[in-house]
Amino acid sequence: MGGDVRCFLRSGMTRKWLHAGARLLTEHAPTPPHFYVVISGRVALSRAGENDEDVSRGGVVGLEAVLTGAPALDFGARCVRDTELVAVPREALEDARSGALWLRKLAGHLGRNRGRAEVADEVSTLAFLGADGPGAAAAARNAAAVADALEAIGEGPPLVVGPREALAKFGDPFARRGGHGDAPLLWRRRVTSWLAECEERHRFVVLECFDRDRGAAPKQFLRHWSRLALGNADKVVVVAHGARSRALAPRSLERRALYDRGPARSVVVLLAHEAGGQNPKRSGRWLARRPSSARGPRLLHVVVGDGSDLARAARILAGRAVGVVLGGGGGRGLGHLGVLRALEAGGLPPDIVGGCSQGAFMAAAYALPKRTADRLEATSLAAARVGAGNARERPDVKSSSLGRFPLVSADFWTSDHPSERS
Repeated sequence: MGGDVRCFLRSGMTRKWLHAGARLLTEHAPTPPHFYVVISGRVALSRAGENDEDVSRGGVVGLEAVLTGAPALDFGARCVRDTELVAVPREALEDARSGALWLRKLAGHLGRNRGRAEVADEVSTLAFLGADGPGAAAAARNAAAVADALEAIGEGPPLVVGPREALAKFGDPFARRGGHGDAPLLWRRRVTSWLAECEERHRFVVLECFDRDRGAAPKQFLRHWSRLALGNADKVVVVAHGARSRALAPRSLERRALYDRGPARSVVVLLAHEAGGQNPKRSGRWLARRPSSARGPRLLHVVVGDGSDLARAARILAGRAVGVVLGGGGGRGLGHLGVLRALEAGGLPPDIVGGCSQGAFMAAAYALPKRTADRLEATSLAAARVGAGNARERPDVKSSSLGRFPLVSADFWTSDHPSERS
């Protein structure tokens, strides 16, 4: 894209930089006298309030409306990430000398975009941010396992970039400023363009907003790198430690980068728990002050160091989760556990389970914090208790925890722990 950018600038075009969440074009508004070429970042196009497609590096926004002379736009456009664009006026296409050149370039971009047909809401870049100190430590402890899980999903290993790598490649722009001031625009453009090139070479890019080696990056650099990384991510994962983290409300960096700049970003909270610890309670508190546009689960539970748990979370974050819905059938529904075990043995472990009637009961049993060998016993005991209660017509069965299984199991279940909404 570098040669095209120089061509744009020599022709008098101007660059435009927009933060994630900013609106580029409004549906039904008058058609502007120019269209846009995306230099870096990502723009989501929507029609009638529904996402239609995403346009990334090298893509074109609004060309058809400008060429046809439509009086009003039939789509809207919003920046999903920090985005740099070039506004190309209609006159550039009508000029006898440069019009053919522009059309050839744009036709090439359109052809490549049509060939890859980028899907709306596709996740390419994930940013991991610690909710606080314990959250950052939990993220650092599990970073390698998450990268391994993403490698199993995509084509080739993901690129993992943290503040140490960014500092080594681009230097510290604050060294001469005494650690003060905002990140220079040129530095931001260089880093953003490089990340866009990395996305073309790697199926997944993981951006770490924490210092794996404490002290490897100056605090000022770490803060500005984190802001840039959060602005260039398709989905942000806020990691907290289930027992040690106390930052239920977003801290300054998270709030300013994700929630104070227009519409909600795609944010998922990842609660890490130590093996053998207590089951999570009142997890919904973590979501109360974190608006999100994420589709699917907004809160995931994982066990620290558990590869299968982290792999399940990675599949859900990347949009490659396996969901299973179990039907009813009374006593025959006990066979659902055998189907679930067969899926696990075949390399397709369910990530999200739900169901109705006996299927809901079995889905809830599968989501219990137990391994497969223990679920049969737990399910048999629970079924016996329910049967005994119904036989005696006990009035308190409806208020028991077992009576809630058909309701909660229809919701999203992740890892081996239910995602509580209370």
